[in-house]
Amino acid sequence: MKKSFTLVEMMMAVSIFTVVMGMVFTTLKLNDIYRYNVGIQMGLYRQNKRAQDTIGRELRLSAPDKFSLIDSDGDSAFDTIRFQIPLPTLDDEYNIRWGADNTEGYYIQYKLDNTYLKRQILDSGFSWVSERIIGADFDNLEFSSSGCPDNCIINITTRVLKKNPSDLWREFSLEVTSYVYVRNR
Repeated sequence: MKKSFTLVEMMMAVSIFTVVMGMVFTTLKLNDIYRYNVGIQMGLYRQNKRAQDTIGRELRLSAPDKFSLIDSDGDSAFDTIRFQIPLPTLDDEYNIRWGADNTEGYYIQYKLDNTYLKRQILDSGFSWVSERIIGADFDNLEFSSSGCPDNCIINITTRVLKKNPSDLWREFSLEVTSYVYVRNR
């Protein structure tokens, strides 16, 4: 007598194989979705961190009497910061010259323009001279200060918001706050 599989045994084996492959496919698909979402969140974190590091690096050089926080849209939150940094050369009496981009009297300004975080250079009359985009997809930018003029600390809060292109109803949002100690006096 020959040994062979019956039709019922073959159908059971194919059914079990199909269920196992369905579970493997579902697991792999969920893993892809998870990796994609984590990738978006990591990108938002890097963008937030890069923006705050850029602002903080220049702001640390400023002095408590060389910066001002501005509420440009009237919602009682300071969303723009304007400041000067020491220039590399001294004046004729060996005093520190203050300005931006090696020009005395100029100002550096960080503000949100739609969803773009911009670094602007302003002349002494606060007219726009040049600008550079620091990042995109920003939803919020806020500044606050404490301890001025002795131990001046600036709080920088940024929030990045990005819609998931594959699921337009889902948004990713990340808010980061950092603290910058203004050193010069």
